[in-house]
Amino acid sequence: MSHVFSKVSPQVWESGRFRSLPDDSSRLLYLYLLSSVHQNSIGVYRLPAAYACEDLGWDRPVYDEALTALVDVELVEIDEVTQEVMILRWFRHNPPTNNKHLAGVERLIGKIASQALRERADAELGTVFAAGAPYRRSGSSDDLWSLGAGPPSPTTRARNLAGGR
Repeated sequence: MSHVFSKVSPQVWESGRFRSLPDDSSRLLYLYLLSSVHQNSIGVYRLPAAYACEDLGWDRPVYDEALTALVDVELVEIDEVTQEVMILRWFRHNPPTNNKHLAGVERLIGKIASQALRERADAELGTVFAAGAPYRRSGSSDDLWSLGAGPPSPTTRARNLAGGR
């Protein structure tokens, strides 16, 4: 799905991780991963290397080296088997904005092929709630909380993630 726009925080230029990247190819790849037509509302998506190389006009070794640099500084995580990439700390800068958006985010997280990336994305989404996001996480009625009511307790959140009431 092609997006009309994508948020890229100006803080990226002050990020220690971003600034520690070894070269412009690594920085360009990160900006590409944040804003390419492949990205989605959860920051986890399938991206075969050939797609990225074609989009960027790069040879595979250039892409591999830049991607390794991003993994090394913990800006992204990849699953080579499922060919998925995850932009780490995505929800810190792109949290769901309302209940409908949240439901879509949860649906997309459930579709992540890589178990490791799916679990990490769900955990990172949970940090939004630990910080007090003002909307509801889907699930049982007792895990819903309204604007200003505060986040669920850690016990309730753990129960909800486990699928219980």
